Amino acid sequence: MADKQITGNTLPGYHQIRRYVFSLIATAVPGEEVVPLTTERELCELFGMSRGTVRKALQLLTDEGLLVRRQHYGTFISPQVIRRSLHMPMIGIIIGDGNNSYHDNQAQALLSGLYQELSLHQYLLHQIQFFGNPQQTIEAELRGKIAGIIWIWLTDDRLDVVDTIEKNEIPLIHLIPKIKPGYGTNISLDLETYGYELACRLLKKGHSSDLLFVDTNDENISCSKRKGIERAFVESGIRWDRNNYINGRYELIFNEVEQRLNSGNYRVVNATGSFLPFKENYPDIKFVIPEVSLSLCSADDDYPCVAIPSHDIGILAAKIMHNHLTHPSGNHLCNHKIPLPFYNNQQ
Repeated sequence: MADKQITGNTLPGYHQIRRYVFSLIATAVPGEEVVPLTTERELCELFGMSRGTVRKALQLLTDEGLLVRRQHYGTFISPQVIRRSLHMPMIGIIIGDGNNSYHDNQAQALLSGLYQELSLHQYLLHQIQFFGNPQQTIEAELRGKIAGIIWIWLTDDRLDVVDTIEKNEIPLIHLIPKIKPGYGTNISLDLETYGYELACRLLKKGHSSDLLFVDTNDENISCSKRKGIERAFVESGIRWDRNNYINGRYELIFNEVEQRLNSGNYRVVNATGSFLPFKENYPDIKFVIPEVSLSLCSADDDYPCVAIPSHDIGILAAKIMHNHLTHPSGNHLCNHKIPLPFYNNQQ
């Protein structure tokens, strides 16, 4: 019986009740497979919702497989979910800022590697999405059976969530983060070597002052790429113009990049996939985009193409997580640099 109303929660009814369901799953004891859910009337009182809102939420959760509704008997947590949660360690997956579940080519490849490796060790993967307040979401999730968290593209506006994960001593792995976090295992791209190799190849083709580098990563990340580029210029004895490197969030540097393309004499631009629309407006400029798929460049292209070995990175992350959970150490902070393989007709 609900003994008090939960107030101060502005999340939609479905998400509030979903969290409540997860709290029941988290408190289930071994051997307890029949866990009844609070009645509709009590849920209405508990969350201050209408009967229609509660019924709609319960139907969505039933369709999701978390609940089982039996006529004349009531609503129960799915026995399958209870059994699975009691016997299989759960790995939480967070993508980007945690507000969406978009899966582009790179995310799909990373996830396929994770699933392939973690399934060998009977781990249950659970995607964590931040509905409303991220802190409330992660606190609710951590009260469940989360054994570890793998975060793809961690952003700097979620460091408070990382602090919460650290305080709960949950193993955390960042896959290709947008920043340099101070907790957990960091699997990132070797951008310094990438910048060096890319610049060397372009310089050998006769480019120097006509090169423009655009980077939407955080300054802590982009400085590695810039360091590699500068090293290539120094070794080639060619003057490096730092003004030809533009760094910042896409929405902040968009106009600056466009002005430079209109006023400068650039023939090659190295940028992220966010700037692909520029290719249509500047057909005479060659864009070198270091993204997952080589389909961004034609097969007969003799400019350097870059591929991120996302599937293998996912496998590596899963192995690291499994090793840590089976052989835990006091400090699981470590860094892994993944090289970016280049492809062109003149390796």
